[in-house]
Amino acid sequence: MNNILHIIIISSIVLLSGCSMFAEKPTPVNIITKPINVCSQPPNADRIITRKVQFKITQDEFGIYWISITPRYYENLSINMEEIIQYIKQKNAIVKYYQQCQHEMSSTDKKNKTTK
Repeated sequence: MNNILHIIIISSIVLLSGCSMFAEKPTPVNIITKPINVCSQPPNADRIITRKVQFKITQDEFGIYWISITPRYYENLSINMEEIIQYIKQKNAIVKYYQQCQHEMSSTDKKNKTTK
């Protein structure tokens, strides 16, 4: 009875230890890395800081409404418009930069694929 208990204990230890005694050696994994092309981030466009513009609506004696503005507010309006135009130009330059960068990266990728 005692021998049977020893056999059961030894066989359970062998079975519970896993199949490491009979396993094949693991094959090494080769990790291949290659650099990726990334477009560097260009500077952001300048913030638009608008100046105050106030319009006045007046009605003449014929019932026609007119929108009027003082010379100072007109100057502020023109400065605001110039800042908006400058902002749009900066954003267009950023978009153009990214388009050129993507084009260069895609042409580089095509060259790399053809040389392999």
